[in-house]
Amino acid sequence: MIIGEGEAVVRRAPDEVLEFVMDLERYRQADRKIGAIASLRRTGDVAEARFRARMLGLPGPMVTQVLRLTPGQRIDVRNAPSWLDRLMAFEGVITCEPACGGTRVYHREAFELRRPLSWLLGPVLQRWLRHDTAAEVARMQELLERAPASTERVQRPMN
Repeated sequence: MIIGEGEAVVRRAPDEVLEFVMDLERYRQADRKIGAIASLRRTGDVAEARFRARMLGLPGPMVTQVLRLTPGQRIDVRNAPSWLDRLMAFEGVITCEPACGGTRVYHREAFELRRPLSWLLGPVLQRWLRHDTAAEVARMQELLERAPASTERVQRPMN
């Protein structure tokens, strides 16, 4: 199993963090594994995204992922069934908990490569994913904290 993890306290409310992640057009600024997005459909708390995956900075196949939001708490991500299941499995999670000064965000991604792919790419992907997932959370924190909070109102001078 190839695992990457990252954690940070983000100065935003949990729902704001989770909505940022559910908006893959915005979130791909933080997650460089998401290439060109072919389709994105959202119905309530479930989204299905089809995009060109990227690994080690290289373009990969089109994948379809299903994101399930538990409002205020977490997003669970899985690959939709496809031919890629013969090569690998993927699961990801982002959890949010209120913390002093904001929201504690934890992100975990796990790939299970099938043989012989695991023998060939496992060690390289493990080192890369460990670094990439932590950097992804840091980029997410920076993007969220430099944008105005959704609850902030712009003060306009009165005439």
